[in-house]
Amino acid sequence: MKSRIITIAVVVLVIGGLIVAAKVRSSNNNKPIIETTKVERGTVVKSVSASGVLQPLTTVDVKSNAAGEVKMLAVDVGDVVKPGQLIAKIDPTDTVTALEQATADLDSAQARVVQAKENRLLQVEQNEAQIRQAEAAYQAAKVKLAQAEAQAKAQPVLTKTSIAQAQANLDSAKESLRQLKEAGVPQGVAQSKAAYEQAKAALDKAERNYNRQLELFKKGFISAGQLDSAESDYRTAKAQLESAKERVDTQMQDYDSQLKAAEARVAQAEAALENAKANAVQDSIRKQDVIAARESLRQAEAALAIAKSNLRQNKIKAEDIRSAMSSIVKTKAQVNNARVQLNYTTVTAPRAGVILQKYVEAGTIVTSGKSSFAGTGAGTSIVQLGDLSRMFVLASVDEADIAQIEVGQQVDITLDAYPDEIFEGKVTKIDPQTVTEQNVTTVPVTVEIENPDARLKPGMNANCEFIVERRENVLVVPTDAVKEDNGRYSVQMLKKGKLINRRVEVGLVGDETTEIISGLKEGEEIVTSVIEPTTSTPSGAGRPGGFGFGGMRPR
Repeated sequence: MKSRIITIAVVVLVIGGLIVAAKVRSSNNNKPIIETTKVERGTVVKSVSASGVLQPLTTVDVKSNAAGEVKMLAVDVGDVVKPGQLIAKIDPTDTVTALEQATADLDSAQARVVQAKENRLLQVEQNEAQIRQAEAAYQAAKVKLAQAEAQAKAQPVLTKTSIAQAQANLDSAKESLRQLKEAGVPQGVAQSKAAYEQAKAALDKAERNYNRQLELFKKGFISAGQLDSAESDYRTAKAQLESAKERVDTQMQDYDSQLKAAEARVAQAEAALENAKANAVQDSIRKQDVIAARESLRQAEAALAIAKSNLRQNKIKAEDIRSAMSSIVKTKAQVNNARVQLNYTTVTAPRAGVILQKYVEAGTIVTSGKSSFAGTGAGTSIVQLGDLSRMFVLASVDEADIAQIEVGQQVDITLDAYPDEIFEGKVTKIDPQTVTEQNVTTVPVTVEIENPDARLKPGMNANCEFIVERRENVLVVPTDAVKEDNGRYSVQMLKKGKLINRRVEVGLVGDETTEIISGLKEGEEIVTSVIEPTTSTPSGAGRPGGFGFGGMRPR
């Protein structure tokens, strides 16, 4: 909110702009009185005016969901209430009785359910124990039969396969033994023997050479070094012969071991074949096992069927529980309904707000209904609750000005109750239809206004100034001081006691002041009015005709 004195234009320019009354008078009071003002910087505001009445943004008629006599009314007009705050109490006698009866019926139904569940639990435990035993026996019989059938089916194949495998193993072992014998000494042994013979020959040669060199050394024909070389060759040849002999011995031992192993495998395969042929008697034994397993399964299946037939008793007990449970559901619904009806006898505020109107008093019989917007819905209204934190003015704007109004536009609002304050609002809705009364067509426009300190009251008269355009810190003069002639603008100035016209270019033309774009400078004085003296009017009292410049329109 902001203070203002009469109008924005007067605040900005006329009062704040140093009005100078230059009254040029002659001694005989026959000369006109001329008033002037200085050109200054200020704010130009162009607006559209409309009026209306303050109303709460929302109002609710609070009603009781329970019919009956109002025993107590807890609020009065003007009271501020919070959501859930007590508004009124309706006589609860009948609803209390209904709740007590429904609660007793519910206790009885719950006891019946407990008993029915215990009976069914006992029956189920007995039947389940019988079924578990029969099921276990049946499953064991099925497994045993399946095993017997599988073994009986597989046994001939196993017997035949075992004999064939044993015969094949025997044939393979005999063939390996034959090949080993027919091959004789392995090739590796022969090569080792050849290497042995070569090493033996080399040793003989080295020995002869050493003996010859020894004789020559004794006679002094060779040196000791030559004798040592011959001896070294002899020793090397001897070592190679010993190594070759070891390889021959080792390979011969391996050959003998392979031969014995092959003979052992043949003997083992012959024994396995005889054993496989002896197992052919298992075929008939497996067939007898299948017959016995089938009989055991038949007996177990019959026992399981008898145990399952007893489950019918479980269903009977379950029906008893369902019947008792349905009684609980029904009685619970009755209890809940009785509680709801009892709660309905306590009427609370559906939202925060102020009590605007009281429709009933204690002792009034009311009908039930749902709280609704004021004037709507069935049932007896108890009080009217309004949200005064936000209010609105439904202003009637002349159809000629409606094009300058838009949603979200700033609105300066003045109230008769607070003439020196401006309240800020904004346009929230423009009605799509016009209203015509006494040949005057207007458009309803909704202007919302905040009311945090609750000073604004419903029904207050409100004057709305819809701000169309505002320009600040521009050169301004009073709008009444500007003349218009065929689209040209001028002001009057006083030069050496004479009035002269000064051509000017104007910008925004406001309600009280006009923007000067060129033609004047800040601080220059212009004439605002010329008061012609009359013989019947004291000097300075009245301004006939004067300085109005009709036809000038804001742009």
